[in-house]
Amino acid sequence: VLIKLGALHPALVFVPDKVNVDPAYGPRPQFERIVLFLFLHVGLLHLGMNMYFLYAIGQQIEGMWGWQRFGIIYFVAGIVSGCLILLVSELNEGPTGLTAGASGSLFGIFMAMVVFFWFNREHLPERLIQDWSRNLAVNAFLLIAINFLPGISWQGHLGGAIGGLLAALLLHVQRFHPSPPIRWLALAGVPLIPIGFFVAVLWEAGWF
Repeated sequence: VLIKLGALHPALVFVPDKVNVDPAYGPRPQFERIVLFLFLHVGLLHLGMNMYFLYAIGQQIEGMWGWQRFGIIYFVAGIVSGCLILLVSELNEGPTGLTAGASGSLFGIFMAMVVFFWFNREHLPERLIQDWSRNLAVNAFLLIAINFLPGISWQGHLGGAIGGLLAALLLHVQRFHPSPPIRWLALAGVPLIPIGFFVAVLWEAGWF
């Protein structure tokens, strides 16, 4: 069911002919899975954990960045997450397992929270800095620890963190830099993040 709905598997992107799937899905490389897998979860527990994390800190992060930037960071992180899963599988010379879930995007918005805190810390009250520091430390520990559990895609989490960090840095420049041309350049650079990782996937798939 997960395969038919769009879960990510390197063999379905790089070498679909080697996987016994519904003929309707092959033999073309299925790059759309880099996006579709973000909307799937492996059971109610998986879905519940991710949605709880999104509920617990998502509204706070959305308030920091605004809903447009929040959405951009979320999807950039998710796409980079999928791309890194594919790239690491090729470096390891073998496919990883089936991957689904929004965890990469959640790692990305967490990194956006870190970026916001870092660049705005001198403008925040000392009490708020202490509270946020504890909150960031606890969440960072939990997010790192979860990668050591069996069946967890550390590749996807790392990719999401990288994508979220890069997108947040550029959007911070776009938001606060005094020079309009620099702000426009930063904004133009945001879509280049997932595009760059996707080009790397195409390269590994032998399209160049």
